[in-house]
Amino acid sequence: MFAVNSISGKLIAAAQPGALLIDVLAAAGVMPAESPCGRKGICMKCLVEVRSGTGWSEVLACQTTILSDIEVRLPTLAAAEDSCLAESSGAQVELAPAIRKVFIESLPLSMALCWEELCLVTGIPVGQGKPTDIAVLRDVTMFCQDKTPFTAVLDSEGILGVEQGDTCNELYGMAFDIGTTTVVGYLLSLADGRVAATVSALNPQVRYGADVVTRITTAEQEPTGLAALRGLIGECINDLIGQAAREANVPCSAIYDLVFVGNPCMQHLFLGISPAGLGRAPYQPVLREPVSCKAVEAGLKVNFVANIYWLPGVAGFVGADTVGMLVAYRLDQGTTLALDIGTNGEMVLAHEGKMWACSTAAGPAFEGTSMTCGLRAQTGAIDRVWLQDNKVCFTVIGEAKPCGICGSGTISAIAAMLKAGLIDTSGKIVGAKDNGPAVGWLVEKDGAMAFLIAPGQLTHDGRDIVVTQKDIRELQLAKAAIAAGFKMLLKDAGLSSQEIQRVVLAGAFGLHLCHESIRTIGLIPDCLCGRIDAVGNAAGRGAQHALLSAEARQYAVKEARRIHYIELAGRSDFSNIFVDELFFP
Repeated sequence: MFAVNSISGKLIAAAQPGALLIDVLAAAGVMPAESPCGRKGICMKCLVEVRSGTGWSEVLACQTTILSDIEVRLPTLAAAEDSCLAESSGAQVELAPAIRKVFIESLPLSMALCWEELCLVTGIPVGQGKPTDIAVLRDVTMFCQDKTPFTAVLDSEGILGVEQGDTCNELYGMAFDIGTTTVVGYLLSLADGRVAATVSALNPQVRYGADVVTRITTAEQEPTGLAALRGLIGECINDLIGQAAREANVPCSAIYDLVFVGNPCMQHLFLGISPAGLGRAPYQPVLREPVSCKAVEAGLKVNFVANIYWLPGVAGFVGADTVGMLVAYRLDQGTTLALDIGTNGEMVLAHEGKMWACSTAAGPAFEGTSMTCGLRAQTGAIDRVWLQDNKVCFTVIGEAKPCGICGSGTISAIAAMLKAGLIDTSGKIVGAKDNGPAVGWLVEKDGAMAFLIAPGQLTHDGRDIVVTQKDIRELQLAKAAIAAGFKMLLKDAGLSSQEIQRVVLAGAFGLHLCHESIRTIGLIPDCLCGRIDAVGNAAGRGAQHALLSAEARQYAVKEARRIHYIELAGRSDFSNIFVDELFFP
């Protein structure tokens, strides 16, 4: 057996001699098992760096067999490079976490009625703080008898535990956003509210499929499918907890509270609940209420008294991540559209105290992975394209040599093609109208025209980076789903797009977008272009708010209950609008 290690020296997996690297990385949950090119080594989407012996080299995981111990360096997700938080535009919360600590130097009574004395000192009404763990009562008795100073750990229900000495500064929590593709975690001090570490990883469930539908099918039809999916995400969360604790130089035992957001499928799989109801009409989750339980029940390696809290959901595929967005960016005033674009597009429309919400299946186009030269928003991905001085210009995440194009880059490239007249309103590439510079922007790929963004001499691997006719069709489907969902919200609310005063655009995807480009392709109406506020990972920020403030949790429950959910499946008016929105303006 050979060892496949990360650059930090951590063992990713043990591999049999001659095993394909892509199979080993997929089994470890750090890379999809299949590549778009069918493992022919031509799509370049499994490119990684390996060190075997003394030097680093770039290889394709689908073409590399393991013949010795190696180290692997994977592409860096953009979500890991910054916390995707827009601190200036979100709601602010007063620091009042659900978990707190009180240092007890001594109790008035050394033994008799010491539990009642402890309740009085910590501010818990006598009778409400009844002990739920006999070990805690034993420890309190011992500390009182020995006159040993100690710290009480409390929540709103009572006393969770006691610890010898003054441990009030050792009080941390973690907020997690479990996405279909990426998992992001934030380690926060519950004593002062600061973010001590931000960590992220590819959701290891991708080995069972990039979309929620495939994972629902796996959980429902394979005998061990649900347990396997739950195990993968649990292990991922524990790895991120450990990574964050190491970065902040705090023990995992100092983590007492964890708040989670994610779409309903991700919630079901994390909790080990069958998501079968999400896979068939009427597409409903098992529950919409918030979930609270002990972290040890979920197998998480934190303090043994730590709690888990999942924000509530709404219905269908509008879940805790959408509610988290509302907690972070409260829609209490004016007429506002909150939109989170990813594999699914969740959106909420707020007007005069009422809210409507829906979810549309945008597919992987906005994530970039389904495109011919597509990548996630990671180092080396082209994230913006424009035309200037008769040249095709672009920017690259991480200022590296380009190795592909992410979703925002594809949108801006297609917008540039529309402006240059290279494609018509139906999305068909029609070619240059004269012999000007636009002629050189089109090349032939596999017998069809494609838009050349970066020629091979400029790219990481020597291959042209292009946008093809297939890519344009993929984007049309995705933008039509989002635009049609938005129009359905307007229709049911009896509003026009001109009445919307603000658009909250959530997700890391939105941070890289050029607002003019999404107007050009028709993702949003012209009148909203100047009203967009790109806020980054709003769901993750909402989870942080709920970690720091018990009031934010109450607000989440209140808001989730008053949202009117619109189920789009089966509505003929949605289908008609969707077809119309396939065209570009």
